[in-house]
Amino acid sequence: MKIILALDPATYTTGYAIFKVVKEETKLIKYGYFEIPKDMKYPERMYLLREKTLLLIDKVKPTHLVIEAPFLGPNPQTFKLLSGGYGILCGISHERGLPLIAMPPTEAKIHLLGTSRMKGAISKKKIKDLLEPFFNVKFTKLDES
Repeated sequence: MKIILALDPATYTTGYAIFKVVKEETKLIKYGYFEIPKDMKYPERMYLLREKTLLLIDKVKPTHLVIEAPFLGPNPQTFKLLSGGYGILCGISHERGLPLIAMPPTEAKIHLLGTSRMKGAISKKKIKDLLEPFFNVKFTKLDES
């Protein structure tokens, strides 16, 4: 059995999902997000991302960690900011001895949605609309999906 903690890190809102995998069956156990106040300076936000992630790991006790890797979009500054959070989560994976799977957003979407037919960017709303019936859930915020 595997318990997978999947994280979509961002500078203000980090979404997460916890999956239980037994043989070929994957079940969504819990999902949500945690927010980091926008008025905090970047180093404080990264510290809080670390602390909130560690609390989640201590509570869930995952066997594996999956992180959405940052990608270079039209704004290099955003990539720079997201890379800091990514680095912190990679460090946590190493510190806790959790096998790490890091994948770019497009690959993560292919794995989640089971298709490679979707070319280019796909909106959070579209992902939400596709995942809700699949997992029989109702997301209250786009960052949860």
